[in-house]
Amino acid sequence: MKKNKIVSELKYFELDSSSIITYTINELLETNDIINIGLSGGSTPLPVLNLVKNHKIDFKKINFFLVDERNVSNNSEESNYHNLNHSFFKYIDSDVFFYDDKISKELSVINYENTIWSKLPISKQFDLIILGMGIDGHTASIFPNSAAESEFGKLVFLNYVDKLNSFRKTFTYPLILNANKILVLVKGVDKINLINNLSMAHPIKKIIDEANNINILCSKI
Repeated sequence: MKKNKIVSELKYFELDSSSIITYTINELLETNDIINIGLSGGSTPLPVLNLVKNHKIDFKKINFFLVDERNVSNNSEESNYHNLNHSFFKYIDSDVFFYDDKISKELSVINYENTIWSKLPISKQFDLIILGMGIDGHTASIFPNSAAESEFGKLVFLNYVDKLNSFRKTFTYPLILNANKILVLVKGVDKINLINNLSMAHPIKKIIDEANNINILCSKI
């Protein structure tokens, strides 16, 4: 399969990104009764999704999944689910699947992987995954020098991150790279510079290099 990589420099980052996401979703809905989308939390995607909620989209035909989560209560302000729910989920009529915070972190990851197995097509292919990127080059919760970088047997992984002294729950490379389309949201001069100077020490590089269909949406401001 020919790989398709696009870098889109946007003038109005949140507005333009929300329009591209909306166009991508509606294009997918033209040929699918139900689509499955993975969403990352973080400061960059949240204001974009807050605009997407107001666009004309048949949200009833979309299943949303959290790409990754911190090991905190879903009511915590540090929780990706909490922040996505506050900015996006509570305004739309979609099914949302997220990590269970009422059970152990180990069982939460196992159950979430089982949910993905049951909800996605047999190919285990997400129609769309929307990612952010940290200034250290991490994406989802695949951090530099963490075990998730070497996990290729599972769809979801409980990843211990030394520099954060905490666990993260995350999609793995195989699940992300199997997506039909990936959008990466990158904002700020430092992150743009990083994208232009990636090395194998940055987990996002593997996604950019190996994804079949990826669009990096970026803006310096």
